[in-house]
Amino acid sequence: MPHTERRTFSAKCPLCSHPFHYTEVTFVDGINDDGYWEVQCAGCKSGFSVHLRNPYESYAEYDWQVQERFDHPPLRETSPMATDIVVHNIGRKKTSWQFDCDAVPLYLCQQTGSALDTAAYAQLNQHAQDVETAWGGAESYLLAGGDGGREHVLVCVDVPCNCGTSHRATFYAEKHLGNRSKPLAQRCLLADIRRTSFDSRLNGLYSKTEIMQLLEKLVIRWHLTADQILIAAPFIGHQFMGVEDKRKIWDWLIQNLDPRKATLLTRKTTFTDFKKTLAADGLDYEELKEYGLEDRLISSGVNKQNFHAKFYVGLSEDVTEVLSGSANLLRGPSIENISFSRHTGAEFATHYLEKLKAKIPLSPVNRRQYEIVRQRDGVWSCGVLAAAEAPWREKSAPPASPKDRLPASMADARDTKNPKDESNQR
Repeated sequence: MPHTERRTFSAKCPLCSHPFHYTEVTFVDGINDDGYWEVQCAGCKSGFSVHLRNPYESYAEYDWQVQERFDHPPLRETSPMATDIVVHNIGRKKTSWQFDCDAVPLYLCQQTGSALDTAAYAQLNQHAQDVETAWGGAESYLLAGGDGGREHVLVCVDVPCNCGTSHRATFYAEKHLGNRSKPLAQRCLLADIRRTSFDSRLNGLYSKTEIMQLLEKLVIRWHLTADQILIAAPFIGHQFMGVEDKRKIWDWLIQNLDPRKATLLTRKTTFTDFKKTLAADGLDYEELKEYGLEDRLISSGVNKQNFHAKFYVGLSEDVTEVLSGSANLLRGPSIENISFSRHTGAEFATHYLEKLKAKIPLSPVNRRQYEIVRQRDGVWSCGVLAAAEAPWREKSAPPASPKDRLPASMADARDTKNPKDESNQR
């Protein structure tokens, strides 16, 4: 097989300037076809052409945009040809989660206080081959056309505990059908352990580093269990931090928060600080945004000047989990307080969003069934689980009634009151 090289591009639609992202594949020391694509703009929905090599081997970020492929130069008049094109090495997918078992544990047995994070992964690894075998059979069926468009596969294992009974742990992973480069168990992230209590675990005093470790594990959990994630932090770091240290915190946010589900609420001056960290690396935020290469967590963020509260939320209509406290988003040995609470979505909107007059863009709720790998009667198999039956859903929580549902909109977060209130108090 000939050696290939890949280059990523962003081309502006010649009609509306909306960016179109694609990767061109070329054969080193091989024959490369000179051709073009007819594509549909995701912005104005009009058609335009993109010149590239190997149009059948190259691919777009969203394949549905490529309407036709031609492995030769245009033989007739085409739709307008894109000419404003940049080549870049900026990855489009920024999120990369890793559950750190060496960090402070999140899940503790309600009865004994025993830490369960590491024990859960030990059980998953012990049954890794059983999990892989069960998933392999289901994957073949899904590849043959039985896939329901579901994004994640769940894996459940029982975790022994010195309390005398087992805890049910739930892991999840992106399905990646047909990609066996890494076994399923090695891709799994821990999202829930039954009969553990956040109420006792997440109320008290912790170091800044411990709080960041706990928040990271909650964020991993919320990317599965919540409909939306909100990070409300007026400051990123503190005023005495250097640009490089601040950039590390921003990188942590971008790495751990999927912009399709997460919203960052902070002060306008804090967003400006982020742009300064890019400038220190020779990057211009506005130019990146022009070609759709900016960090989408930042470009879709919400700014509000006059707030000092720090809280982090896994938001759903039925059960919303809130971690709040005194610490900004940074690591260190100093001691801060945190508290944890649960609410319905409507209660959270009333007690938090309405108080802030914050308009948070709501993600569409699209709960699908899950593929789930688990052991029943001593046999490992893969089946389908309804979203309402997911292990982390509180059995005692009634379905949200119409009056309890999240309001469609809130007051604009860009509050015009006290526009000059930019207190730097920490």
